[in-house]
Amino acid sequence: MNASLPALLAGLILAGLSCAPRPTPDSAQGGGSVIFPPAAGTAVFSGPAGTDVARAAVTASGRYDLTLPPDPTLPAAAPTLLDLLGPALPEGTAATCQGSLTTDPPAARLLVLSGGRYLIGAQVTGTLRPAPQAIGTQQVQVTTRQFVYSDRAATLGSAQTCTFTSGGLTVPGTLRVRPTLRRGWNILETRLQLGPDRLNADVTDAATGATVDWLYRPRSD
Repeated sequence: MNASLPALLAGLILAGLSCAPRPTPDSAQGGGSVIFPPAAGTAVFSGPAGTDVARAAVTASGRYDLTLPPDPTLPAAAPTLLDLLGPALPEGTAATCQGSLTTDPPAARLLVLSGGRYLIGAQVTGTLRPAPQAIGTQQVQVTTRQFVYSDRAATLGSAQTCTFTSGGLTVPGTLRVRPTLRRGWNILETRLQLGPDRLNADVTDAATGATVDWLYRPRSD
């Protein structure tokens, strides 16, 4: 394996593993953990355009529960591969893929909660991004989950060849997208598999009972 390749994922692996899943209620309820919050506060979750979608009280230990809006404002355009894959990639990693994302039916519109910010009182103390769960030794697999809203039952599909770039290092890889979404809120799961000189990504719908965890990053200013 290229000795530099693990640098693509090392930051996420060392950042901390997510807590064990607990059941997620049906309907528009969700929950999980914020990893390494400085104190109890409020998490504000947003879509790709930075528009606030939902907020939740977070305990000092990082646990949160939230009610997701039943009818959020949706982007006018269909989702892109970057909307789905981008938040799950290691920070600073770019992906260039050949092909497009297919949506069945094509008129389906999605909203992916891709990040957010953390408040203590009225002060923003940091940002939030999907938190990783890392497993494996010989081949590292990093899993992240995201809330996604679909305005109708839909199936997403894509199978592509990609190039991943980070810090001057470029490696080949593949991307498979194959979730089946119900109308309303769903949870997407992205698995990044680090093999010999490759990085493969697989986007599916998460198993029943999955939670969505977020990594807290302090503000740098």
